Amino acid sequence: MNRFICLLLVSCQLSISSSYAQQTTSKDSKSDEESVKIISHEYVREVQGLLKQFCFDCHSGETIEADLDMSLFKSLDDIRGNIKPWIRISEMLDSRQMPPKESEQPTDDQRLSLQSWTKSLLQHEAQKHAGDPGPVVLRRLNNSEYNYTVRD
Repeated sequence: MNRFICLLLVSCQLSISSSYAQQTTSKDSKSDEESVKIISHEYVREVQGLLKQFCFDCHSGETIEADLDMSLFKSLDDIRGNIKPWIRISEMLDSRQMPPKESEQPTDDQRLSLQSWTKSLLQHEAQKHAGDPGPVVLRRLNNSEYNYTVRD
């Protein structure tokens, strides 16, 4: 009888914890989907036009400066697949190195719009991949490490 009660309590606890985990994951996925929609909508509505106006002269077509082809980023999925250039783009916008001084300059509102969008994109991607160490490389222990491991 005692065993039956223990098993019943454990199964109830497991079902409660699994339903809680499903609810939290569904809430997280909904908020993730919403933020992706917002970022994507802003990209199509504002950012693409600004990039075409200020960046495509030097960073698309036949003239690709600094190994950055902005024409590759047609959608948010393209950007999310290759996020590293956007870290550099954000740094260049913040330091006002881009666009160069001899080129047409965005207004302060346009620059602020680009900066805030890139920051929100990078922040979203950082939160999405938080805790992910990336690829883990397996390697063999050397003799000393092996001996210490066996001793421990």
